[in-house]
Amino acid sequence: MLSIQNSKQPSNGLIYSTIVLITLSIALLGIFEYASLRDNLLSPVWIYFFLYLSAYVVYVYASYRVVGVVAAKLPWIPLFIVVTGIVYRLLLLHSPPSLSTDIYRYIWDGRLTDHGINPFRWSPNDPRLSSLRDSNIWIPMEYKPYQTVYMSISQAIFAIGGLLFGSNIVGFKCIYTLFDVGVILLLWRLLVILKQPAWKVVWYAWCPLPIFEVALSGHQDVCGVFFFLATFVLFASDRIRISSITLAAAVLTKGFPLLLIPLFARKAGWRYGVLAIVSLIVLAVPQILEARAFLHGMQQYLMNVEVNGSIHALIDNYLVNYTTKHLAVANQVTDIIIVAFVLAMIATPIKSLEELMRRTLIIVCSCLLVVPTLFPWYLVWLIPFAACVGKQPSKAVIVLIGTVVLSYSFYFDHQTYWWSAWLEYVPFYVILFWEWSSGYWRSADFVTSSTSETGGSTGRPFEAGMDTALAPADA
Repeated sequence: MLSIQNSKQPSNGLIYSTIVLITLSIALLGIFEYASLRDNLLSPVWIYFFLYLSAYVVYVYASYRVVGVVAAKLPWIPLFIVVTGIVYRLLLLHSPPSLSTDIYRYIWDGRLTDHGINPFRWSPNDPRLSSLRDSNIWIPMEYKPYQTVYMSISQAIFAIGGLLFGSNIVGFKCIYTLFDVGVILLLWRLLVILKQPAWKVVWYAWCPLPIFEVALSGHQDVCGVFFFLATFVLFASDRIRISSITLAAAVLTKGFPLLLIPLFARKAGWRYGVLAIVSLIVLAVPQILEARAFLHGMQQYLMNVEVNGSIHALIDNYLVNYTTKHLAVANQVTDIIIVAFVLAMIATPIKSLEELMRRTLIIVCSCLLVVPTLFPWYLVWLIPFAACVGKQPSKAVIVLIGTVVLSYSFYFDHQTYWWSAWLEYVPFYVILFWEWSSGYWRSADFVTSSTSETGGSTGRPFEAGMDTALAPADA
């Protein structure tokens, strides 16, 4: 009897690991609390480097070495991770969005909609909008000569923010932080559906990138990520028609999820693609009505904004010696690369939800890496999917989450340093090549190697009725 009672007591190793986990969570609490007290994290920029990289090291160590060990014995650990992740975000809500000025454009566009003006129609510099200008929003806003590139679902959220909070920046950040919390919860649910360990939610919940870029800066990309994850949860639950609507909503926050419609249609049938396109057209009515102005704004952005690119930058820098149309040619080459990846991903049948997510991750990753601009917050799209693919996330993606902070080196002296992109991307591509050569990215079959550790088969096939889910009898 004594030996049985002793066996139920927590081991010294578990106690030690739990103490380490709590200590790491407190360390993150201190880092984010200190960051919240600063009015400008980019002045001087090395302070942000130090805070971000400190949080990143704690996050990586906790995620790789500690959380899984403790969660194997303590079932409440995923809830602990989620709650602390929410607390970290709440700490930064009141802080000025010193890493970016994007939120001022969100508020401006929402203001136009709330005044009955289609935000796609005129740029902020248009004299017809002079009566709406103010010192708090219009003056710090960048890209004033550019017509908006934010699509109709984003514009709807901007308008709701304006109705609820007016020009209050913290109010707008609350909206995006709420979406961010939704991403955490959807990721948790998706891990359960995949029969993977729920503690893997730590890869997003404790990641410093969305915490800084959403809770502090208020970037709207997280809305698209929310709709995107909701699409997978609904798709896996046989809510096929609703998932086509959420996929369309994801497209109308960022655009590139449009590339995923053929992938979903490859599994669910052509009717899914039709439903997604119809949903897209219906939800995009405001920008369709001003299609010419919207396309002009996109052209302005694509032809004039080139920040932190990798493959696109290499192609462009090579072509600059041979043609004056180097940027246009680079755009065409990278477009071809993206299309090639999409065609490769839809070439063969999709047998499991994990395989669908793996191919999604590849398409999203290829798209982000060949575009002319890769702001740090764009990587928010990758993190949840990386967490779900494989026994562990791609080490290349995790490394890039850390090195992407080097893109802020511009603020050392407001100039682009040649070494910044090399230090940021070389480790990523080296590890990516190693992962590819070892088979990590080639097939979802490697996921089944974690079956014994997760308590079930992670190579879960789609339900038998998935292919016929869009038949006329479907309610």
